Amino acid sequence: MSLTSATLTRMVTITFNLMEHWLVNGNRNLRDLIGIGFLEDLQNVASWQAFGKEAFILFLGPQCRQAWNEIERTWAGKTSLMEVFRAEGKKPE
Repeated sequence: MSLTSATLTRMVTITFNLMEHWLVNGNRNLRDLIGIGFLEDLQNVASWQAFGKEAFILFLGPQCRQAWNEIERTWAGKTSLMEVFRAEGKKPE
């Protein structure tokens, strides 16, 4: 099966629309899962790809964009999860 660019764009759009819906309508656990489990992981993985994490910005709805920006602020100037924990005053679980 060959995926065209239009098909991939449609699939990514649907995925981000669903994430936006869940951020607006989901409970706290679901919102955290989307922020940490999807958006943060997507940023990390995409940052190592030629297209970069910026390729996904145009797909972000308002709530996804807010979560995306919060992740960016959390990681700004940090290179490890331990640095994030230290900055937040948390101990790793």
